[in-house]
Amino acid sequence: MSKSPEEKDLEKFLADLPAWMRKAFQQGLSSLTQGELTEWNKNQDKAADLLREYERKVRPIPEKWREYREICRKEYGPFARITAPANLKGRPRKDALVEKAEQLKKSGLSYAKIAMRLNKESGPSRLLSSEETVTGEQIRGLLKYRRRKFRKTASSPEKT
Repeated sequence: MSKSPEEKDLEKFLADLPAWMRKAFQQGLSSLTQGELTEWNKNQDKAADLLREYERKVRPIPEKWREYREICRKEYGPFARITAPANLKGRPRKDALVEKAEQLKKSGLSYAKIAMRLNKESGPSRLLSSEETVTGEQIRGLLKYRRRKFRKTASSPEKT
């Protein structure tokens, strides 16, 4: 079985590390001997930077990432702080859809009629990120969320 580019990159990264640091990253600090812990403490700043780099490299490899998170849970408990950033991709925003829907709602159309018009005019390719059509219930939810969000930011009192 051939290795992915991410796995090869991780292996190269680990090969360049001292053995005690590789052991700490892959097995946890509790696996280090007293001498290795002394080395860790002497090089703590460098080790912290390299640990962040290790987390960045191991995150795209699901089985390795699971192993790493499990080690962190065993070492530091269920609330282990993992320094790698969360996956921030998520669903794309539908600002263009919401703005058009707001205009149509202000003109007096119902949610269902707004959905029918948006699907007819723009089609799924322009305003929606997928090939699905928009429904009246989705329009209602998007507009409700937008109103709630706007109200929260607009009416928040200033602290004096």
